[in-house]
Amino acid sequence: MFCLRDDAVVLMILFVALLVQNARGESVLFSEDFESGNTNGWILAGPDDTASQGAWFIGNPVGTFIEGEPAQPESGYQSPSCAITAQNSVGNPGSHDVDNGIVYLVSPVFDLSGYSSVRLEYVRWYYMLRLNEDPGDFFAVEVRESPGSGWVEVERLDDSISFNNWTVRSEFLESYIGLTQSVQIRFSAADGVTIGIGNVLEAAVDDVQLVAMDVCEENTDCETNEYCSMSGQCLPFGNGDVDFDGDVDITDYMDCLTCHGVSSEPCQPCNVSGDESVTVEDLAELGQTMSGPNS
Repeated sequence: MFCLRDDAVVLMILFVALLVQNARGESVLFSEDFESGNTNGWILAGPDDTASQGAWFIGNPVGTFIEGEPAQPESGYQSPSCAITAQNSVGNPGSHDVDNGIVYLVSPVFDLSGYSSVRLEYVRWYYMLRLNEDPGDFFAVEVRESPGSGWVEVERLDDSISFNNWTVRSEFLESYIGLTQSVQIRFSAADGVTIGIGNVLEAAVDDVQLVAMDVCEENTDCETNEYCSMSGQCLPFGNGDVDFDGDVDITDYMDCLTCHGVSSEPCQPCNVSGDESVTVEDLAELGQTMSGPNS
């Protein structure tokens, strides 16, 4: 009985050790609190906006109240600034809210290729004075995997609800789109789109982050056919076929010679031993495994 118990303890220790060995962490790829203005190049009042007023603005909002309820926040979520649908004026709540269309806040382009999982985090504010008045009143969050692809909706708040408080949200992007080299995020607010009834509608966004999951620290954190890159991504080993003709021959080997010490994309097929850059070890392994017609 004691022997079985001891064996169980040993097995448990080995299991925990294996979990620790293969544990991966998180890495923040992008973080925006809007405190430095529009230094990251968000698109404000872009060509797709249709509203007559209420275009997105980055700065410290003027807190306003309507019928005792906060309409526009007093400040950002954890710091003074945020992105808001225009700036109201003191004593005139709703003076620059969204009217007669849609306004968009569009992010810069993000390269998320090579990551298996990326979490989008954001904090949002959505106020609407009169509920259930126009189905064209809404706040939405969308993502797309390239400029030529369509936008995919991640979250939508319609005219039946008002969230006039800072609310933290998070979603895994791979559930909606492919993680490509040109991912974008779009926040939109709309009023009076369907039947044209003007409402008081305010929206705000703050603390936008992209967090990569499954980030590695060393090669043992990755699968057996992958290595841990300096960016914390598990990337596949190269196969030596630089010219992509289906074999590894002297032509590939000569190309890899010029890649010695290089870690950029064109040289990745030469990286067969799991280092960040092409090394002597890679060249030696290629020399032993050449199988093409000129080997």
